[in-house]
Amino acid sequence: QSAIGRVSRGDAMQMQQMALDSARRRERRFVGVEQALRRLDEGTYGICVDCSEDIDVRRLDIDLTATRCIKCAENLSK
Repeated sequence: QSAIGRVSRGDAMQMQQMALDSARRRERRFVGVEQALRRLDEGTYGICVDCSEDIDVRRLDIDLTATRCIKCAENLSK
């Protein structure tokens, strides 16, 4: 029976961690949307924060919170 208890505790801890990770992702997404709305109000939405070029609308269709064009995003990840 103690083995079952350990598994249950492990499952509970894993579920708790997954819930925390999910909450963090939701918070990051919420902040990103707030920032996108602010850029929209400022007239800077869709403009790359690094090179000031337009962000391709296809990129924005995939991620409306994108702040960099694909070229600058790729350079950032190198």
